[in-house]
Amino acid sequence: MTLGDQILQVAISGVTSGCIYAIVGIGIAVVYNVASIFDVSQGQYLMMGAMLVAVFRSSGFSTGWSIALALLIALSAGLLIWRVLLYNASQKYSSLTLIMITFGVAMLIQGIAFIILGSNVRTAPYYFKINPIHLSKATMSPQAPLIYGSLLFLVLGLSLLFGRTMLGKGLRACHERPLAARLMGVNPRRMMYLSFIIAVGLSAIGGIIMVPLTAASYGMGMDFVIKGFLASIVGGISRFEGVIAGGLALGLLESIAAGFISSSYASVISLTFFVILLLFRPTGILGAREMKA
Repeated sequence: MTLGDQILQVAISGVTSGCIYAIVGIGIAVVYNVASIFDVSQGQYLMMGAMLVAVFRSSGFSTGWSIALALLIALSAGLLIWRVLLYNASQKYSSLTLIMITFGVAMLIQGIAFIILGSNVRTAPYYFKINPIHLSKATMSPQAPLIYGSLLFLVLGLSLLFGRTMLGKGLRACHERPLAARLMGVNPRRMMYLSFIIAVGLSAIGGIIMVPLTAASYGMGMDFVIKGFLASIVGGISRFEGVIAGGLALGLLESIAAGFISSSYASVISLTFFVILLLFRPTGILGAREMKA
C-alpha cells in the first residue's frame, strides 16, 4: 500500500469514527442548549443500542425487529431515568451537582447492563449484504456509508426542528429566554423532557449503526461520552455544524495517531490536542451565543 492509499485508509477510518462521536456530541448539545445540563450519561444509551441490537440479532430476531426493540428499550429507559432521577433534580441543584448526578446515572446503567447482559463482547452482522467498497487499495466497510448517511439525516432533521418549527423555537427559547418562554405559554420542564428523549434517541441510534463495525461491551459508554463531550465543546456546543466539525476532527486525529504513530497512544494524543486547543479557545472553534442549526 502506497503512502497515498495509507492516508486515504486513515481518513476513511477517522471520518467513520468521527461521525459516531458527532452523533453523541449532538445529543449532549441538545440537552445542554435546552436544559443547561451537561449529561454525561449519554454514552450509556449508545452502549444500550449497540449491545441490545447484538443480543437480539444473536437470538434470531430480524434486523428490523432488533433495531426497533433496541431503540424502544433505550428510549423507555431514558424516559424512566429522567422522570425518576432527573426531573426534580434539574430544578433544584447546581450545574456541577447535576453533572455528578448524571455521572452516577451512567454508572448505574453500566452496572445494570453488566448484570443483565454480562461481560461478554457482542457483535452483529452487517445490515446490508454487500461487499466492502474499494477506493484504490483502501477499503471502506459497507457499514460506513450508512453511518455517514445517518449523521446527515439526523442533522437535517434537527436543523428543520430547531430552525423551522414552533416546537423547535420553544426548545431554544427555554434556554435563551426561560422567563419569556413561560410567559408565552411554553412549559420549560416539558421541553427539557423532550430534549433528553431526543438526545437518548440520537445516542441509541449511534450505537445501533456502529455495532456491525466494532464489538460492543457493557463498558464502552464512558469512552464515547468523553469523546462526544469534547467534540461538542471544541466544535462549539451551540452549533450543530461545530459539533460535527469537532467529532470529525477528533476521529481523524485518533486515526492519524493510530496509523502513523501507535494505536496504543491514539486516544491520549488526540484528547491532549483537544484539551490544549480548549485552553486557547474555550468557546470552541465555531462557538456562538445562541443555538444554531
